[in-house]
Amino acid sequence: MILFALCSDIACGQVLNARQADSVMKLIDSRIGYTTTQVIDFKLVRSFSAMTNEIEHDGTIHFQSPDKLSYVLNGDHPWLMVVNGSNVVVKDGNKPTQKRGKGMSKLKDFIVSSLNGETLRNNDFSKKFVSEGSLVTVKLTPKPTQLKKYMKEIQVRFDSNHDVTDFMLLQPNGDSTHYIFSNLIRNSKLDPELFELK
Repeated sequence: MILFALCSDIACGQVLNARQADSVMKLIDSRIGYTTTQVIDFKLVRSFSAMTNEIEHDGTIHFQSPDKLSYVLNGDHPWLMVVNGSNVVVKDGNKPTQKRGKGMSKLKDFIVSSLNGETLRNNDFSKKFVSEGSLVTVKLTPKPTQLKKYMKEIQVRFDSNHDVTDFMLLQPNGDSTHYIFSNLIRNSKLDPELFELK
C-alpha cells in the first residue's frame, strides 16, 4: 500500500509534503467515491476540562450516501438520531420522538461530513498530513473566526486501507470529542426503515 511506501520515504511522524499529501488525498477520495453505504461501530469518548473523568458511550452508525444516517448510542436508555435529508428526528430512551432543529443539525452535519469525506474537502480548514507508522493523520485547523470559537482542531486518522480509524474534535476550552471506529462494513444493502423514526 502507498501509505507504507510513504512512511518508508520519510521519517514516520513527520509532516507529508504537498505531493505525498495529494497522493494520500486521492486514495481517500477514491475510497469515499465508491462507498454508497457504511455500517460502523464506534466508541465515543468525551473529555471536559472541568471534569476529571471521561464520559464513554458505545454505538453504531448506519450511513447511506449522501445524507441518510442512523446514529445509536447504546445503554439502558438508548439515544437514537435519524437523519433523512434535512429532517432530523431524535428518540431519547422512553421519551417521545422529537423533531430537532439547528442545534441537532450541526451534530448531524459534523457526523455526515466526516463519513462522506466533505470535512477533508472543506476550504474553511487548513490541512496538515502527518505519517505515523502505517497511519496517516489529517489535522484540520479552522480558518474563519466564527469556526475558531467552536473548534481548535479536527484530527482524522486513516489506516493503510484508507479507512477512518478515529476522529477527534478539539475545542478551544480544552474539551474534546473522540470517535474510535471499528467493524466497518461498506456497500451492504441497508433496510430503508433504519432511516425512519416516527
